[in-house]
Amino acid sequence: MREFIDNPTEISKHIIDINKKLSKKYQPQKGIVAGVKLRLNYLQKWEEIYDYCNNFLIEKSSVIGLFTQYKKIADYIAQNNTLLAYAFLKNKNKKINVLTKEDEKLLFLKKFANNQISKQEFNKKFGHYALNAFELSSKRFSEYTNGELKKIANLCKDIKINKIKKLNPKENLFETYCYLREELKYNSLLIISKIRFKLLNIQKNKQINNIFNLSYNKLIKATK
Repeated sequence: MREFIDNPTEISKHIIDINKKLSKKYQPQKGIVAGVKLRLNYLQKWEEIYDYCNNFLIEKSSVIGLFTQYKKIADYIAQNNTLLAYAFLKNKNKKINVLTKEDEKLLFLKKFANNQISKQEFNKKFGHYALNAFELSSKRFSEYTNGELKKIANLCKDIKINKIKKLNPKENLFETYCYLREELKYNSLLIISKIRFKLLNIQKNKQINNIFNLSYNKLIKATK
C-alpha cells in the first residue's frame, strides 16, 4: 500500500495501516463455501455500498473521531476493491460508459481552465481533492491560489470525455463497482480533508512543530 500515498508522513502512515488491515480482511479465501459467499456478495453488495454513498454524511467529531469515520468508509473501499477484482474476471464487457467522479473532476478542471467556472465553484465540488490525495500534509485544491490551480487545470484544458450515460447498477456489475470505487474515493477524501484542517488547527493552537510528523499514538497524547 505504499503506492497508495507517495512519501507518507508519520500520521498518514496510520491511513495506510487502516487500508492494509482492511484489504487483508477482505482478501478472497479458498474453498467452495468461500467462493459461493464471494459470488453472493458480488451480486448483492453493490446495493449496500450504493446506498451508503448516496446517504453519506460526516458527523461532527474530534480528529480521532474522524479517523474512526475514515475507518468505516475504508472498510467499504476494501470490500468494493475485492468485488471489483472479481467483476473484472467475471465480466467480458469492461467498458465504462457511465460518468464517474474522476471524470467529473477532470471536466471541472477543464471548465476552470477555460474560465467557464470560478475557483469557488470548483472548490465547492472538488476542493477537497489533492495531488497526493490521501496524504494528510498535502494541500487541498481549495488551498491553492487561483494561479496554482490554473496550472493544474491547464493540463486538462483539451480533455474530451463524452460519457453521458447514467448508472444502471444491474446492467454491468464491473461498471457499477468501478463507479462505486470513485464515489467512495470522493467521500473518503471529504473525511481526509476534514482531518487535515483539524490537524492544522491543533498544530496552531498547541504550537506543535509539524503535526504531520507525529505518529497516531503521539497525536492521541497531544490532543488530550
